[in-house]
Amino acid sequence: MIDKSGIRSLFAIDNLPEEVEEQNKARAEVMARLNVKPDNTLQAAGTPLDLPKINFDNLKPAAAAPIKEDPYSDAAIKKDVQNKIAKNRAKGRDRYAGMSKNDVVIAEIMKDEAEVKLKNMGYNKKAVPAKNKKNFLRGSIEVDPNHPDGFRLTDDQDLYDIYGKDDTIRYIQEMAYKYDDVPIKDAVKPFDQYNKATYPSDPAQQAALRSYEKLYNRLTPLQKKQIVNAKNGGLISNYKKQFRKP
Repeated sequence: MIDKSGIRSLFAIDNLPEEVEEQNKARAEVMARLNVKPDNTLQAAGTPLDLPKINFDNLKPAAAAPIKEDPYSDAAIKKDVQNKIAKNRAKGRDRYAGMSKNDVVIAEIMKDEAEVKLKNMGYNKKAVPAKNKKNFLRGSIEVDPNHPDGFRLTDDQDLYDIYGKDDTIRYIQEMAYKYDDVPIKDAVKPFDQYNKATYPSDPAQQAALRSYEKLYNRLTPLQKKQIVNAKNGGLISNYKKQFRKP
């Protein structure tokens, strides 16, 4: 390098020709090692580059990975039960047809929770006047010699209306009998003057008689004729006598 101090500072020459030549050789050697083209092939400074235009308004964030739902969570179990009920409804079958006892219990709990929420929201169904209300069963009845009453209800909602609200134990037994063939224990016992358990004053017999009376009042005349000759069909004509205190 040239020392620009002293007398050399009076001259306008920055570098001697020999020094410029050495600098150009050194620069060329460095560019060769870096595989860089000479300056005459580079784009001039200040000239805009021909780059593709990017519209940032059209850019969408990357989709988040779907969160896998726990199949054993409370929400997943309720969703599965609702899907089973919807399939039965679409096929015109009973609400709980083909469902396990656990699924039926979960469905009933969901129904009770929904009714409580609607009530808290101030929603109340308009009561139908008694004179215009048909209090018959939604479904049909089926003669069943293995049932203690001699017949059984085919519609799950009828079972809930008759037993679910006032006689929970009997309701569970009816559902277990329908889907799992579990024998029913808390049914009306034929009256026996030597057996106090058959008296209407007995709490279990009294509860069974109330449920039976509620069911009897919802039978159509044709349904009453249908079961009069069934096993224990005598209860149809004698249940009112049994319901009175001896």
